[in-house]
Amino acid sequence: MDSDQNQIDFLDKHLSLFLSLLGLEGKIDISFLDDSNTNSNSRILSVRLIGEQLGSLIGYHGRILESFSHWLKASFFKRFGPSDTRLFVDVNGYQSQRRDFLVMLAKKTADRVRFLRTQIVLSPMSSSDRYIIHEALSSDPSIITESLGDGFERRVVVKPVP
Repeated sequence: MDSDQNQIDFLDKHLSLFLSLLGLEGKIDISFLDDSNTNSNSRILSVRLIGEQLGSLIGYHGRILESFSHWLKASFFKRFGPSDTRLFVDVNGYQSQRRDFLVMLAKKTADRVRFLRTQIVLSPMSSSDRYIIHEALSSDPSIITESLGDGFERRVVVKPVP
């Protein structure tokens, strides 16, 4: 689809310029992913940056990557307007590793909740991290999750079904 290629070209141009201005080199891989395992109509546009020098784009606990991702998404949606496309931005596989860690944390927490029959409150985390926790436990009929708190103190509470 012509629109798809325009979106990919836009991101490639922005990222190439961004890396150049920072004096960084890396491979840029942009592609649409199959999202058939979810019930949504959204499409995922994967943006992956790979390079030895790109660790500085991740930052402590991924905070710089989160800001970088926010900037890229804001630029993308300003250019193309509202759409059913979701951007997934990753640098050197950090987001994929983080997702795996959070899914493991969710499952271990659910096991503890079932064993102890009491709720467990997780540490504060970003909205994207909370989403991964909720999604990982959404198919477990013995567990309920909810987000509580405000701002940077927002966290997931994992509870047993009463």
